Amino acid sequence: MPLGARKAARVSYGALCPPAGRCLAFILILSAAFALLTGASCVHGEAYIREGFTPGDAVETEAEFLATLRSYKQNGRDAFAVMCGDALFSRLEEDDFRLLYQLEAMGQIDSRVLEYRRGELYYTKVVYTDTPVCPVYTFEDAEYALKELYGAKGDAISLVCTKELFTRLFTDGGLYAAAARAGFEKLEISGSASTGICYVSSAVPYQVPFACVRDSTEFVEALARFQKENVHEFALVLQEDLFAAAIANDYQELYLWQALGQISSYAWTAQDMAAAIHYYDVNFSPSPRILCQSREDVVQVIRQMGREGITDFDLVLDRALYREAVKDDFALLYDMQRQGGMSRFSFYYNDALCVIGYTDAEIASDARQLSGLADAMAYVEECARREEDVLYLFCGDELYEELLEGTEYPDIEGMDYLADILDGNGIFHYTYYYSDKTHIITVRNIVYYPGFRIALAFSRNDLSGLTDRERQTLDLALGTAQQASSGDPMRTAQAIHDALCLKTVYVADDEGDSDDTAVGAFLEGKANCDGYSDAFYLAATLAGLRVRYQHGDTFSQTSEETHMWNLIFLDGEWRMVDVTWDDSEEAISYKWFLAGEDRAAKTHLWNRATSEAIAAETDMERRPRREFIVSSEESLEEAVQTLCRGRYACAEIFFIRDEISSGEEGLSGYEDIFGRLHEGGIGNIRYSWQEDMKCLFLITLEYG
Repeated sequence: MPLGARKAARVSYGALCPPAGRCLAFILILSAAFALLTGASCVHGEAYIREGFTPGDAVETEAEFLATLRSYKQNGRDAFAVMCGDALFSRLEEDDFRLLYQLEAMGQIDSRVLEYRRGELYYTKVVYTDTPVCPVYTFEDAEYALKELYGAKGDAISLVCTKELFTRLFTDGGLYAAAARAGFEKLEISGSASTGICYVSSAVPYQVPFACVRDSTEFVEALARFQKENVHEFALVLQEDLFAAAIANDYQELYLWQALGQISSYAWTAQDMAAAIHYYDVNFSPSPRILCQSREDVVQVIRQMGREGITDFDLVLDRALYREAVKDDFALLYDMQRQGGMSRFSFYYNDALCVIGYTDAEIASDARQLSGLADAMAYVEECARREEDVLYLFCGDELYEELLEGTEYPDIEGMDYLADILDGNGIFHYTYYYSDKTHIITVRNIVYYPGFRIALAFSRNDLSGLTDRERQTLDLALGTAQQASSGDPMRTAQAIHDALCLKTVYVADDEGDSDDTAVGAFLEGKANCDGYSDAFYLAATLAGLRVRYQHGDTFSQTSEETHMWNLIFLDGEWRMVDVTWDDSEEAISYKWFLAGEDRAAKTHLWNRATSEAIAAETDMERRPRREFIVSSEESLEEAVQTLCRGRYACAEIFFIRDEISSGEEGLSGYEDIFGRLHEGGIGNIRYSWQEDMKCLFLITLEYG
């Protein structure tokens, strides 16, 4: 009874096997099974004695059997007998002598004629092979064996498998994937299910660089390595599940990984059974190309490019998303760019490929999306505290319109909300750009008020960025702050207010910026409203007070001019301080010191929406004593007696009675006030009347 030859027909590896090829392989396997019946015979009869054979001691285990075969190979024996114990022979006989074939393969017997009777095996015409043989129990074992073959530069190996592993390796084609991962581009395989042996031959290593990848990250990293090495032909061998994911859904995942790997053009073949992709004629782009399948993808990719500092890149959009992005003059695309933090860019697009390409992109990956004025104010304040030199305001539609157009006084230039917010946070000079497409406002060329910068440098204990003049200004401002400091914040603020009025002369804008800053006020004694405000901010901040700049205008100025003053936070409320208007040649005024809304609104214009809300009423209890409020005959008499007893050199009297007329001097309701002053011992009086405030300003009082 013949036991047959072992080898089935060979199947070449190296190209995708079509269905017809697989059918042929199946037929050849059946032919091999039939051939098992043609290589040996079973001999019957107790008296049978094979001439020329000398039976030895019976072998009892598979290990002893294999050792026996190997010894005969070593001795070059082409005919011999092996006597087996009953138990061993029973195991060999199971599954149509499957175990016997496997032991013969491991003994490197390539072909033989076998005759046997119970417990006795007679071999003749034995031919041996030098092809390595390896028992394998897992897929990883098979891959390791093939890697060893690759390392030894061999081209053939026999793998002795379990039934389950044989099915995976040979029947299901897993041996191709194992060989590819080991480094073989082409090979021939054959095998027999009855023996459980896979034969690999004619194995050809990859002639191009290759990489084995386990996940998408390793895929992209491999491409980056090939790009760095300037390699244009290579192979990528994937884990089988990764390969399945890559080619699913019309290769969407594969395209994404290739884009992330910056492949711009290529030719390729996919070897499904090997889970490998062979690339050739590859060109890499210096710009990443990223597939985006949703709006969120676009936003996240733009932010990622910003974090990595990449300015040139392409977005490959899902076709439906691309159609949405380009319609209505790219309205959706601009919105996604704004959300991603892209403030400036050049771009091109390709309808056929659904590609949006960007060059020279500026991206603030951590850009805050501003939804209202409060957001914008907080954002600018934070940036100013860091002395940012560029601000990006990513505005919603309504905020964009508000910042550029918003004002309570449309006839006054420079009163838009954006100017108010920037000036209020110490920004002196700037230019800004805006786009009706993206609704992004970019503020550049920022110069901060010197007083603001000096105060920040002092708080950080780092004066390295200050100029010599700014250091000198700091010394003078510190001196003013230290002399003014007291336990009462209001008195401290008043002392700084007075010091600036005494040391500074108002000048209109000249050709330089000195009078616009604290530097001009402290070093040169000259300032306009910006300079007064900057100087008060610096000294008051150094004294530990909480101060802001306030941008606006005034009724007494023309519509083309603007004004600057300060806000100070005392007793839980913001109040107005206008040092510019309180300084005069004759004496220090306090009309605009700690003023509330009731007084400030009479002459000053500002946007409430972009300012701190100031106290509704001027607190008369927290003001300098030279100011008097008159609402009756009794209060007028009390004011006159108080200033005469105190021998005030100047004073301010505010009339709040409705009966006061607006005659030539505006004092017709209290015609005898000057007589009362003379009766109190005052001789010469210099005064002015301010109709808008109903205020009598007693500039000089000389006592007789």
